[in-house]
Amino acid sequence: MIGFTFVTPRRRPQDVWRWHVPRPKYANLRSHPVGLRSPGGEPLIEAACPPAHAYSEKDVFSRIYKEGYGQRYLAEASEYEDRVVDCARDICTYILRTHRRFPAHTDAIHVPGVWLQVHHVESEYYDRFLADGLTDAHRARRAVGRLTPA
Repeated sequence: MIGFTFVTPRRRPQDVWRWHVPRPKYANLRSHPVGLRSPGGEPLIEAACPPAHAYSEKDVFSRIYKEGYGQRYLAEASEYEDRVVDCARDICTYILRTHRRFPAHTDAIHVPGVWLQVHHVESEYYDRFLADGLTDAHRARRAVGRLTPA
């Protein structure tokens, strides 16, 4: 389907009752898009969740944030006891193995119909913290000024 990457959960007997998937050959009815690749295989969009990302990847945060803010975020994130981390890891591993994606029951990439977000962005915030937070279109729109009621 035009280069989208899908994850299909493993089919289990209770899927008949739970998801109304009558037979194994229809298991792909529960497939979800988790990315988009170019014809050459280059990732264009990847959902910011497993299997594509983990929240401890320092390189990912370094590319997103400027001036060490990514490392600062990771350093200041709450520390949990090992037993809490182990429990959460076990639960997440179970979900990932069972459903082949995380989160399991919500869309990893959500685009219901065609929705637009129309507002002025706070360019000062994006310029201060993010490496490439705004496009030229955002900046050009900001230069137009505020919309006034008719």
